[in-house]
Amino acid sequence: SEDSNSLEEIRLLAIQSGIHSRFRVDKKFDNKDYQKLYQTWIDKSISKELAIEVLVKKINSKIVGFTTINKKTNELADIGLVAVDENFRGRGIGKELIKKTISYAKSLGFSRLQVVTQLDNISATSLYKNTGFKINKIEYIYHIWKDDTI
Repeated sequence: SEDSNSLEEIRLLAIQSGIHSRFRVDKKFDNKDYQKLYQTWIDKSISKELAIEVLVKKINSKIVGFTTINKKTNELADIGLVAVDENFRGRGIGKELIKKTISYAKSLGFSRLQVVTQLDNISATSLYKNTGFKINKIEYIYHIWKDDTI
């Protein structure tokens, strides 16, 4: 069905969206777990458990990108996931989706919008800067693994 095809398209895009995430780049984090994490994240976003909306971009009835938006406070909304199909990048789709998300947040009455990304994710950082975001805070998050021999 079209709904199951759309869900599968969005799930595959969600996995692509996390390619630079700390869960993907950490060698001790199993790739299947990373994929399950992002599929669960998008599933719970679609069900409105983790997001108030998933905004999609379609070209010829194929979902080629999406953003998720969530409420943090009455004033602050948060962009959770942003994805553009690797075969459609460089066409302004990410910028279009971010602008659409900003407009949507404003229409809901939010006065601020934030997005969190990895600093070394150059394309995402560039996209956010080019759509008016400013770096507010840099945090270092480490995965600390216990050696099984201890």
